[in-house]
Amino acid sequence: MNMESWSGNRQKVAVLVALVVTTTFGACLRLYHFPDLVFFEIDQARDYRLIAELLQNGVADFPLLGPKAGGTLFRLGSLYYVPSYLLALAFDITPYLTVLPEMLLSIAMIPLSYVFLNEFFSRRISMYLSALVASSLFLVEYAHFSWNPNVIPFFLILLAYAALRYSRESYPGRKTAWSIVAAVALGVGMQLHTIAFVGMPLIMTVYLLSVRSHVRFKDILVSLFIIFIFFSPWMANDALTNGENSRAFLKAVVSRSEQDERDSLGKHLFMDTYNSIRFYSLVLTSHNQVRELGRVASSRDVHDLIRKNLSDTHMRESLARAAAVGMLLCASFVLMLRECFMLKPDETKEGERKANFLRIVLITQIVFFVIYYPLANEMDSRLFLPVTIIPVVMIGIFLNYFDRIPRFGKMIAFTLFAALFALNIKATVRWLSYVGGYGNTGYKKGGEYILEPYFVVTLGQWEHIMDEVASKIEGFTGVIYIQSTPYHIRPFTYLLEIEKGLSVRQIDVEKLDPKGMYFVLREAVDYETDDPIPENLGRNFDVKSIDDFGSVLLIGLQIKKEVLNSLPDVSEPLSFEQPNCYDLHIDIEFREKCRVRDIPALFRRQ
Repeated sequence: MNMESWSGNRQKVAVLVALVVTTTFGACLRLYHFPDLVFFEIDQARDYRLIAELLQNGVADFPLLGPKAGGTLFRLGSLYYVPSYLLALAFDITPYLTVLPEMLLSIAMIPLSYVFLNEFFSRRISMYLSALVASSLFLVEYAHFSWNPNVIPFFLILLAYAALRYSRESYPGRKTAWSIVAAVALGVGMQLHTIAFVGMPLIMTVYLLSVRSHVRFKDILVSLFIIFIFFSPWMANDALTNGENSRAFLKAVVSRSEQDERDSLGKHLFMDTYNSIRFYSLVLTSHNQVRELGRVASSRDVHDLIRKNLSDTHMRESLARAAAVGMLLCASFVLMLRECFMLKPDETKEGERKANFLRIVLITQIVFFVIYYPLANEMDSRLFLPVTIIPVVMIGIFLNYFDRIPRFGKMIAFTLFAALFALNIKATVRWLSYVGGYGNTGYKKGGEYILEPYFVVTLGQWEHIMDEVASKIEGFTGVIYIQSTPYHIRPFTYLLEIEKGLSVRQIDVEKLDPKGMYFVLREAVDYETDDPIPENLGRNFDVKSIDDFGSVLLIGLQIKKEVLNSLPDVSEPLSFEQPNCYDLHIDIEFREKCRVRDIPALFRRQ
């Protein structure tokens, strides 16, 4: 073995070791005190109940459609449920199994990001950027609960990488293999969120058109066939319901467009840009350097919006930071375009590879910027999950620029990376400590760092709450009645039903059960500032017990004597069979979801 070959092998081993260490570090951040610190709320409980029903009733009950797109009747595909169902079949149903696929794919995203970024950047710069992916609080926090948008970053990067490999592969068999990988990424990714449903095929179409000389018609047909298989349940549902779900999608698009017609073009473009800056900054630094703008809905146009926010000191500072970060991102964009013009894709394979990398990154940014335009006035962090890799690439362009400066360039690039990495670690460790305190007795402040500001209950807390309820009702055979926020009624109910085998209903003060047991779950902060229990309950119940679970309190109730003496006998509510999904004369909200067992109905129709 010559010296050059030995040196190259040594570098590959060093990179592999560094990547293993980086991935392990990212896994430790995500798996710290797993599963006690994962979140379990309304959507997670929904999936948990569905998987439990599938285990009980069999695969014939598997739904043809997945969860609803927020605020509409349009439903995504059901492929999202498959990993949790398979894990439950292998290991039985437990709440943390629903989050395990997201957790594992979030970890797998770290080495996948390195492989993707190495298409353009050097091994060292790619490793820097992978470390930012591993440590970003944005990705660590979203890995802590089960939700269909959470794995979009993995599948979008997989799609982009497969597209790059396909366009530069010359061997026919390998070319077809990469087209299959891209089709799988599309088939799964499009079923995770509406913006991925629209954005991912657009990105792939535009990119393939830009490299059409490398595209084979045979591979397109193979890819379309695979996507057809992935979407066959979705299409079967439309066949059963005469295209009801497709019409719901079109209606949602039209209603969104009409809703935002009253706002000016300038305001939408400004909010689109501002929100991109805000979340890109958050992904890279794990700190809320740029705050959410206030008074958006009440502002007539962009000038009115800026004027109203400049009147507030904190918002004035936030706008100044947004301007600074925006200039840095703009500079990165200029450097990216400069790289495009400097590359010679027709002369070298390396030049073509790098040019294609920049091309697909720019296409992804433009496509999602256009998709975000009608949503710009009301955006939260989950909508930016598909473009998580974009700010990483943009900071990589800076690192790459400094890295090539003679003498001190590599030191400058490392210093910039180290500063961002330190900010991420500081925020992520602080957040893990913060969430770890949720279950501490006497802990009074709930909340999250990135997610919406409603109180969170971790699986560790839920486990203690379930045990406490079970101990209080030992020997009791009646119905348990509960009340909490809409986010926690469903997990509270399902955990008691599935984990403890209890009969649970929500408290209805108009129909009190004298033989029932009553509990309320409240945020500790609310209990300190308000009455012990909500007013509508206070008229009918006395507080029997209060158990402190840190950020939340479990309050036991008993019906007041004067109320108890006036209660009539309570009869069980009438049960009814839910109509089939294809009974279209019945409102969609009252129909059963289409399931695998409904497919034979397609062949019975004349």
